[in-house]
Amino acid sequence: MKIYLSGFFFLLSISLSAQKEVSAPFFFNEFSLSVNQAMPADEAMESRIGWGIGLSRVFWPERNANLVVGLAYNRINLFAQEVVSSRWHRRMDVKSRLNYLFVPVLFRYGFGNKIRPFAEAGPNLAIGLPSSSTGMEMTSSPLGNDSSERAFDDKGAPNTYLGLSGGLGIAIQIREMLLLPKINYQLHTNVFGDSAVQNIHFVQFSLAAQL
Repeated sequence: MKIYLSGFFFLLSISLSAQKEVSAPFFFNEFSLSVNQAMPADEAMESRIGWGIGLSRVFWPERNANLVVGLAYNRINLFAQEVVSSRWHRRMDVKSRLNYLFVPVLFRYGFGNKIRPFAEAGPNLAIGLPSSSTGMEMTSSPLGNDSSERAFDDKGAPNTYLGLSGGLGIAIQIREMLLLPKINYQLHTNVFGDSAVQNIHFVQFSLAAQL
């Protein structure tokens, strides 16, 4: 875990020090809106459309090769019709709303003039934020003579994950602004503690504007 963290924060420190070479009235110069589709490891879970917003700093935007450092909030929505934890306990119609703060450090390379295809990849830290899970909970007695049903609303923060992000897109020049539709794939692994969920991965489509 120390190796993962050391490498991530080393890249982050390099990117922040590069800010000294770039003058701008505001640190962030790229803004994005996105939708995502998770790929849950648990077969009982179904993915629902999620969404996100992000702010990024693109260093050396006039060059073909860029360094992109950002902050992004993403909501991942999951649904399970039934989750059976034991013979006498199950949950029905489970809706999970998972919130994360992502800190990507991406290397982007593009080519062309007014329309520039590009590819990007790099490490991405996913920090769990307060989230919730709701539905109906059913319990029964091993003797078969007693059962109960109640609504539940569990709250808590999911784990923090370290992973990789990679994607393809097109940068379109519109006057003084770049419009960037892109698709990303994100894979994150739980390296910070014990959890039944060891990986989270999802596909994300986003539309960004670079000023």
